[in-house]
Amino acid sequence: MKTVHLINAWQSRGGGGISTFYRALLKQARESGGEMVIVAPGE
Repeated sequence: MKTVHLINAWQSRGGGGISTFYRALLKQARESGGEMVIVAPGE
């Protein structure tokens, strides 16, 4: 499965619940052979 996620912010350090959620989602996608793209503005 391939997914694309458009988000309005990304904090490479910290970031609280949202960055934790997306990191876990990326890990799960990798482990299950899926592909995931996150599109976010730069810092």
